[in-house]
Amino acid sequence: MRGIVCGMIRERGLSNKSTFEVLIEGKRETIEVRRSNNRTQIFFRGQLMDVDAVEISANSFSLIIGGRSYDAVVAGVDGTFQVLVNGVSFEISMLNPKELRHIAPSLFDAAGPVPVVAAMPGKVVKLLVKAGDRVHEGQGVAVIEAMKMQNELKSPKAGKIDQVNVIENQTVNAGETLVVVS
Repeated sequence: MRGIVCGMIRERGLSNKSTFEVLIEGKRETIEVRRSNNRTQIFFRGQLMDVDAVEISANSFSLIIGGRSYDAVVAGVDGTFQVLVNGVSFEISMLNPKELRHIAPSLFDAAGPVPVVAAMPGKVVKLLVKAGDRVHEGQGVAVIEAMKMQNELKSPKAGKIDQVNVIENQTVNAGETLVVVS
C-alpha cells in the first residue's frame, strides 16, 4: 500500500526517467518515475506500475495504480510529508527535497494563500495561532490528535494567518483546511 504514494508525483516537468531517494516510515527506498508517450510508470520495490494521478484540490489526489483507485491527502513541510491514503496514514521524507520542487510545485508553492490541512481525521487539541498572527516557515499552527497520537501541523511558509477555520476540541476530517497562511 505504501508504494502508491509515488503516484502523487505530478507528471509536469519530468524527464524520461527520474529517480528519487525517500524515507518511507524510516525505511530508505528508491522510486523511479518513467515517462513516455503520455504514459507515467513508477518502478518501486521491484514492481513497475502504471499511474494515473489527478490533483482534485490543493494537496488532495485521485490515483489509479494498476487498475485500483486510491484517494490521497498530502500535508508537508520541507520535504517531509504526512500522507493519508484510503484512510491509512504514514510519513514520507525526501532525502533531497529540491528534486521534487520542479515536479510538484503546488506542494511547495509559497506564493499566495496556502492552506494547512489535516492529514487524517482527528480532533484539534490545541490551536497555536490566531487570525492575524505572523508565523515563520515550519512554525507549529495546530495540534491534532488522531489514532491516540498528537501531531503538530506546521506552517508551510512564512507569512500571516489569514483564516482559522477550526476551534479547539473540534473534530476534523482528512483534507479539511485548519488555517490559511498568506
